[in-house]
Amino acid sequence: MLYFSPRSASFGFSSSRSLTKREKRKTINCLNYTSKDLHREGQTIIMVTHEEQYAAEAERTLILDDGRIVSVKDNRRN
Repeated sequence: MLYFSPRSASFGFSSSRSLTKREKRKTINCLNYTSKDLHREGQTIIMVTHEEQYAAEAERTLILDDGRIVSVKDNRRN
């Protein structure tokens, strides 16, 4: 499930367990491609994942434990 809401911070992502590796990669590539344009328009994309390799592709990663932020990592490349 993908969901965009204009002028807000939102992105819905279906359970990755139901996606093949190829489908996951295509979804991440789509996010990477569109995120720059959306960000320029003032939108924030929120992706929830249990897979560190995909989280590392985001500009910023927040690690949660029991619903609390325990770590914030800046993944932006200079």
